[in-house]
Amino acid sequence: MRRRHTWPVVLISLSLFASCGGGSSGSGGASQTVVVSGEASTTLPALPNPADVLAEVQAAPAIKDLPSDVTPSLRDVGADKGFKLLEDRKCLPSISSTSMDVARCAFGDPTAERTVVILGDSHASMWLPALDVLGKKSHWKVYVLSKVSCGAADLPDPWLSQESRVYTECVAWHQWAHRAIRDLQPDLVLLTSLVNASRSRGGNMDPDHWREALEKTITEISSAPTTIAVLGDIPEMSRKPPDCLAANMNNVQKCSTAAEKAAGAAYNTAEQQAATNSHATYINVIPWFCSSTCTAVIGHDIVYTDTQHVTATYIVHVAGALEQQILPLFKTP
Repeated sequence: MRRRHTWPVVLISLSLFASCGGGSSGSGGASQTVVVSGEASTTLPALPNPADVLAEVQAAPAIKDLPSDVTPSLRDVGADKGFKLLEDRKCLPSISSTSMDVARCAFGDPTAERTVVILGDSHASMWLPALDVLGKKSHWKVYVLSKVSCGAADLPDPWLSQESRVYTECVAWHQWAHRAIRDLQPDLVLLTSLVNASRSRGGNMDPDHWREALEKTITEISSAPTTIAVLGDIPEMSRKPPDCLAANMNNVQKCSTAAEKAAGAAYNTAEQQAATNSHATYINVIPWFCSSTCTAVIGHDIVYTDTQHVTATYIVHVAGALEQQILPLFKTP
């Protein structure tokens, strides 16, 4: 069994913290000041509770005008990306990379004994701002093994659409990443990816092909200490929300997409089946983004940086909902 450290008492701060490009609108109590690894204190944002997030999502289709205090601003939304944290630390592998220096890329609490790994493409790095906050709050070491356009499923024929070719570097990356995860023996591994037809076979992938490859990944990284969860994909919007909002500031619902179109049901079902077949957990994130409609603004937050990626601001906003899903997955030390 793993031994837990006894950590310093968490202090409550009276001020709210604007994280990753701006503050957040939901309720959830005061922000926290925590001590990470016995060093200088860090102020963490107040996290809305999951019920408040769901209520905001349900109310979002009634928003007509872009809020005057929207975060991030339209001017800043393009830079409000989770992978910026990785770029700043030189922890974002390029297309040609087939490995990375894991040791220098620990987020959250870098000296904690409890370890979380998230594996996937840019949709994995997109979740880093939330996992970094949760890691600092609950003392987890967080590693992000994300490679551009290389999803969590170990496809034999991943497709690199940027260059219209089979993505051989992704195949090699998976071989390295699976070994790295087995060596780390993390408490929890999250698998998440952009999933659509363009991921393999010349851009014409069927859901079963993805399911089989995701099952292979789960088999490859399974070990006794590790719990594995598939973090479902986010909605894919029809129009680029920042551009659409700029043109429709008094009618933001023009920038919405029907959930039945945005949610990628066939691929979500394939991922859920892969988790079930492999005795892993599936986490459905769609309710954090969509009612019957997936909106570009929820509460006072702009949700997307483009059609396929969520702002760091909104990812932190749903960190409490993510925490509720993953806390029960940790095995008792």
